[in-house]
Amino acid sequence: MAEFLHISLIPPQGWREILLDPADRERQIRQALEPMKHVIADWREVYPALRKYLANSYEQSWKAGVRYAITTELDDASPVLVMATFMVSVLPSAVPYGTADEELDAIVESLLTEREGLPEGDELHMSKTSFNKLSPAVQASSVETVHGQQGKPVGRLAMLRTFIPCAGKVILATGITPQVELSDTLFELFTRITATLRVSVETESDESDQ
Repeated sequence: MAEFLHISLIPPQGWREILLDPADRERQIRQALEPMKHVIADWREVYPALRKYLANSYEQSWKAGVRYAITTELDDASPVLVMATFMVSVLPSAVPYGTADEELDAIVESLLTEREGLPEGDELHMSKTSFNKLSPAVQASSVETVHGQQGKPVGRLAMLRTFIPCAGKVILATGITPQVELSDTLFELFTRITATLRVSVETESDESDQ
């Protein structure tokens, strides 16, 4: 019998699912970026960097096992356009056979190392937290610079990551937005989405068991 984690959440109204499969990736990137040209200055310069970032993010997410992601559905008629993406992935345990506290401590240590390597102007803050019906977690908020083709800074991204140890794995919930000025509000939304996560261990028969 093979065990796997079944993950579900309640997406906010007006969000749509992103297909991370390589066969659909380019179409998804175009669909995600097209509405942004109306609200981002210097679009012709920023677009290649954002496209490269999304392509790399989707590729790395797929390789890392992310199979579920949602994003805001932009409406040109809305007075406020909100651009954000939320993804859920399953990571290997940071401390195999360790306790939950040891797992959290290892995650914090890794984030501290990440923070030490950030360039000037970028920031990362972290704290331990908990959610109803979920294990204790570590949450990390950050604001990072996006660089263009020649290494020139062309924008900023705000990101909220929540690491939740569960059944010998780590559930990683990640919310990202290029609208750094809305980061406080969106971080609250990302946290509310994370709170709807439900994880269960399920089993399925291997072919050899048949």
